[in-house]
Amino acid sequence: MRLDQLVTGSLTDALQASDTSLFQKWQKGSEEATFFLDSVDEAKLIKIEAFTDALNHFVQSFGTTDLTRCRIIVSSRISEWRPRTDNYELRRILKIPEEVPQSKDADSSTPPVFRIVSLAQLDNERVTKYATARGISSPEDFTTAIDRRHAWDLASRPGDVDALIGYWLKHHRLGTWKELCDNDITEKLKESESRQSRDPLTPELARLGAEYLAASAIFGRCFSLFVPDINPDPTVSSTSIIPDRALPQDWKPEEVRALLARAVFDAASYGKMRFHHRNLTEYLAADWIKNRLRSGCPLPVVRDLLFTESHGRTLIAPSRAPIAAWLALGNEIWNQRIRDRLAEDCPEVLLSHGDPESLPVVTRRTMLKTLVNRYGDRGGTYFRFDTASLSRIAHIDLAEDLIEVIRDNSTSNEIRILCLEIARHGNMAVCLDTALELVESSN
Repeated sequence: MRLDQLVTGSLTDALQASDTSLFQKWQKGSEEATFFLDSVDEAKLIKIEAFTDALNHFVQSFGTTDLTRCRIIVSSRISEWRPRTDNYELRRILKIPEEVPQSKDADSSTPPVFRIVSLAQLDNERVTKYATARGISSPEDFTTAIDRRHAWDLASRPGDVDALIGYWLKHHRLGTWKELCDNDITEKLKESESRQSRDPLTPELARLGAEYLAASAIFGRCFSLFVPDINPDPTVSSTSIIPDRALPQDWKPEEVRALLARAVFDAASYGKMRFHHRNLTEYLAADWIKNRLRSGCPLPVVRDLLFTESHGRTLIAPSRAPIAAWLALGNEIWNQRIRDRLAEDCPEVLLSHGDPESLPVVTRRTMLKTLVNRYGDRGGTYFRFDTASLSRIAHIDLAEDLIEVIRDNSTSNEIRILCLEIARHGNMAVCLDTALELVESSN
């Protein structure tokens, strides 16, 4: 039943006509029943205290009926669940006792009276089932495309899969990692259709706010966002980003609340939120810098933010590396300059972060040459690349370059193996004969 209907009415007002007789029959019996109250955030659109009002009306409707015969499930967006206030009100009104922590030897088979849970990550089977239910005529092709694009990070929740399904139906394929990340952010920053008429944010303003919070997380090295509460836990607020302080000063409280309710955010821990994906946080933070550059920020200022010099070498902090890799993509002059500098000085950054598939082939070739020149005569390179990165850097126009390195006995085995792995995960069949030569070689 809808909590927003319970704010001003009784439980029977919120029940459908067919359920009213069932409720009345249950009251006269002795069986248990499950009540699903949906949802806290919808109720709070009326007023912030509406959840408490709805719970009071819910309980009053029971009369003398014993609440211990009820199993009650309450749903909420994480942004609207105040960890102290709502937890306290729920326990108080429903008369849920505080539970004493059990010893290690206590019986763990007895479930707790009260618990807070979140959605578990979807697996391949559930994504296939969900895609079928959403009308995908060939769900196996859809999940195979997710495999090939290494996009399972963007398919962990039903809402994530909806974004991928929308892209699939529109383009009849799944795009590059950059295209999928941008699409995911765009879809997650939209409000649901039922709430759009009351949404204080335009798509542009929601995107701007997300970029500010992402930049605060990356450059402040703090990935937790404080969930507003009437009586906040000071230990939580002192170790989290306060959203209304990180956003531009002209943002209104209702705009901040609306932004935090977007699906781009997820639960982190008690009283905290975070961006649902670390990749998307980095992508949005890079967009924040792009907008600074487009607004006239000098490129040297951004270079100093990203790079340092030590003993004649260009270095980049690990936390800044993903931002630099995303900034390397694009056709602006500053995109090219950052891209060239990374390819010549920090090629491993472009291979590990951002979207190598969206890099020009000439940049990929420069990266490969830099890796060979810098590490080709070393016994250990001290970095490893995942399957997704190796797959995305591969391109048929790199085949001759890869073959040349693979056949070069003077190049270190690690670099030659890296080139073999690129060919393997990039499905570059043209390199197969060269790989077989190595297998048959007596050296």
